[in-house]
Amino acid sequence: MGQVEIGGCARPKLGEGECGDRWIALRIRDQTLIGIVDGLGHGAEAAQVARVVVAHVREQVAASAELIDLRGVLRSLHHALRSTRGAVAGFALISPCAHTLHYSGVGNTQAHLVGARDPILISAPGLLGGPRVPPLTIQQVRVDPGALLVLHTDGLVIDAPVACPLHWECGEIARDLVAQWGRPDDDAAVVVARIGEVCLL
Repeated sequence: MGQVEIGGCARPKLGEGECGDRWIALRIRDQTLIGIVDGLGHGAEAAQVARVVVAHVREQVAASAELIDLRGVLRSLHHALRSTRGAVAGFALISPCAHTLHYSGVGNTQAHLVGARDPILISAPGLLGGPRVPPLTIQQVRVDPGALLVLHTDGLVIDAPVACPLHWECGEIARDLVAQWGRPDDDAAVVVARIGEVCLL
């Protein structure tokens, strides 16, 4: 299977004990699912919403007999969060052997495909768990070996092209991005994935 290196980092708003932003990474057969979630607000309630999202996505993936349907995951997540304050989230499904990446996000999450001609993947407006089902659009792009994908919440304000030493591991990149671009007045989470050079069938 194609190899995908993953690393992430999350930290709470300055002065808070719990973080409402989280990242997730799951391997599904020859695919890798990564995502970030931002529970509305801060503190314990936001952190609980983020935990609900991560647990629900894990359950959805475990119950899937076929390839993951991002639109279905987000639709199910929206209904699961109706009794909560809600969240925004972004998910990318990486298929290294097929050289493809599918992305879908709701709210002010951001995704950067570093070095690509069109590096920004767009999240739809809305709120998971809100009164209306948000637009659930899927973007498909080609990814080649060595490609670097960065997903982050709005706790990071990255106002320049993402750049990092090529030899850094994904965890190092994630921690550096939070240190460099993280807002002290908000929770922050980022997950980084690098497509490997080898694909064994």
